[in-house]
Amino acid sequence: MTPARALLKRMAAALAGGTIGVAMVWWSLERVTLVNAAEVQGQGNGSVPVTTYVTLFAGLCLVGFLDRYAARTWARHLRDTPDTRQLPLWAGVLIAVIGVVSLIFSIATHSQWVNEQAPVPQDPNLGFVLFQTLCATLILVPSVFVGARWVRVSDRD
Repeated sequence: MTPARALLKRMAAALAGGTIGVAMVWWSLERVTLVNAAEVQGQGNGSVPVTTYVTLFAGLCLVGFLDRYAARTWARHLRDTPDTRQLPLWAGVLIAVIGVVSLIFSIATHSQWVNEQAPVPQDPNLGFVLFQTLCATLILVPSVFVGARWVRVSDRD
């Protein structure tokens, strides 16, 4: 296997795993939000299952680990092949800003929708979770490539 193919496989695995982790985080946050909204409207007791918090913690750990892994992998590649062309810094920041704006707008729209529901649904809306996952991925992917420029990689890694 060529080094470029191995790099692509490692980065694709980090992207897939990170996306799963982000989806776990958003699903958990959506579940907590819906349970709390139902309690505020007097429709439930407000107890969130422990598995929801475990899912949140596992997703955060997965995202944190894979984000660091991807940044170090890309930084090592940049160190080994300094002639690699990269996305301009302004483009990476622009993509991340678009993701942040989309995320903020969708959270505001969704919270208004939750407040308007007479019986608050208890199950997370998978469409919302997937959209939030996409927005967060639009933030994390450019941050890996932009951040890798400043990651120190030693020969021991």
